[in-house]
Amino acid sequence: MPTTGPVQGHNLRARFGTTTTTAAIYAATECSLSLETETTDVNHKDNYSAGVKEIIPTATAWTVSTSGLIYFDAATGVDDIISAQLAKTKVYIDFSTSVTGDVKWSGQAYITSCELNASVGETATYSVTFSGASLLTQSTIA
Repeated sequence: MPTTGPVQGHNLRARFGTTTTTAAIYAATECSLSLETETTDVNHKDNYSAGVKEIIPTATAWTVSTSGLIYFDAATGVDDIISAQLAKTKVYIDFSTSVTGDVKWSGQAYITSCELNASVGETATYSVTFSGASLLTQSTIA
């Protein structure tokens, strides 16, 4: 049964894997999906003089970002992310709740940034960005 009402932030997760089977990235504290559509101008003399700027969409780029706490004993942790990035592996990523009937966004991506932070007196953290290397698809979780 799909989620009703507002989706709680702790239920929406970034998942990744080197096969189509993905797993939630362990100990994430936040995640985001960003889409950006490039455009091109289609101005001409008939619309320019009227003060109208026309555009058409061209390519769409997308990224998934997540950050969280570092655990070296995690099943799907920062060590797996760094290994995939160093190997320049194209990974599978999805952004979803895992609730049957909910929407899921998924595609293939490269890990384009990964940062580890360790401050005195604080828990070590990571942040990672996955940049889309395929179409981002929207489907319903079965």
